[in-house]
Amino acid sequence: VSFGDYSFGDTVGLRYGSYKAKYAGFLEIEEIQAQFRIPVPDSLAEYFNEWRKLIVSNDGYYSPKSVYAKTIYVITYGVDGIVNKKFKMLGVFPKTFPRYSLDYKSESILTVPVTFSVDRIFDESPSGISRLIGSLAQQGMNALIK
Repeated sequence: VSFGDYSFGDTVGLRYGSYKAKYAGFLEIEEIQAQFRIPVPDSLAEYFNEWRKLIVSNDGYYSPKSVYAKTIYVITYGVDGIVNKKFKMLGVFPKTFPRYSLDYKSESILTVPVTFSVDRIFDESPSGISRLIGSLAQQGMNALIK
């Protein structure tokens, strides 16, 4: 998964005589880029086909955004297994769907890219002290298990 935080997409300018002053514009979030490994059997394509049907039916009718936009969590872990970062993403839906590249030059695992639209991203990571306490508790549990 690849995503970024908010950034200013453009600036707004005002003229002051022969000069121009610039001000921050709207905050924007870049699209989320994801790579998925294709399982066997390919349930990934079926999952995204069903999600596409939530967006637009086979008859061409669009659903309200509340039907197809989802909340997604991205969680990263430290080497000790404790949550390092937790991001909550609101209003997420796929803009592209799995596209297969059948290249047999390498024997790598087949992956497919998918691009998602996102409305808001919140960093819900535990504070530094919470991570420290969690890490110490995990170390204590590991010591008890040994």
